[in-house]
Amino acid sequence: MTCAQAQAIVNQRGAVVMSTGQYTYDRFVASRAYCMRDEILKPLYAPTRDTAQCPVAYECRQIFRPTN
Repeated sequence: MTCAQAQAIVNQRGAVVMSTGQYTYDRFVASRAYCMRDEILKPLYAPTRDTAQCPVAYECRQIFRPTN
């Protein structure tokens, strides 16, 4: 699919799991509403038919909290 198609799917559904390679996949989210309370958004890129690094959407990442 194209970069625009991948972006549209995430925006329409809110959160999707898509293949990013032959044996890999990622969960893409449209907003923080699809993350846990202790997670933040990080831009997530993936290869598409027309773009080597398409900014598809975001991924939910846990907030790093060091322990002392």
